[in-house]
Amino acid sequence: MPVKCLFTLLVFIITLKVFGQKIELKNLMVSDQNSKFIYLGIENKFKLLDTTVHINAAPGIIVHVLHKDTLVLIPRQAGSMILSFATKYGTQEIIFTAKPIPLPAISVGGETSVLMSKTAILENKEIAIQKTDPFFENYKVDSSVVNINGQTFRFKSDKLPGELLMAIEKAKSGDRLEFTYVRAVNPGRGRTISREGKISYELK
Repeated sequence: MPVKCLFTLLVFIITLKVFGQKIELKNLMVSDQNSKFIYLGIENKFKLLDTTVHINAAPGIIVHVLHKDTLVLIPRQAGSMILSFATKYGTQEIIFTAKPIPLPAISVGGETSVLMSKTAILENKEIAIQKTDPFFENYKVDSSVVNINGQTFRFKSDKLPGELLMAIEKAKSGDRLEFTYVRAVNPGRGRTISREGKISYELK
């Protein structure tokens, strides 16, 4: 009986060690540190809290470890991908979901509809990146190219300049405000995103 109890105790202790060795990752790309979404075309960084692991990657993903505690994932294709983390206590699998970076959308004067209020734009001059995906958190518009009634305005700011506001004020209902280029920066991540191509709004 004592031998059986001792064996049971040893199994219990080993089990505790295996389950106690849960791999902890912190997503460094978005504010939700538990997020397992990764994006195509960029280096997705995670803080690896246990550095004594061996990592086996699924096909379709490149894995690097920087400075022993930063996990870098570069997916080659969209979809679910499994990474296997092996320690001396056991193996744990974590599923990541790779997806393309969505096309950034903007708001102008707090307006997001294709039909925009002149009054709202004149009262709130801000151009902002819509938070349509966690990736866009903390990005701030820093430059744009805008057309209205044959005039083109180029400026480096997240606010509409005075000359453009004057043109918007003079515009008639039904005239179009068109952004042909928008760039935004994320100072904390040291990254920029941009969108080229026409984003057109009808003024009312």
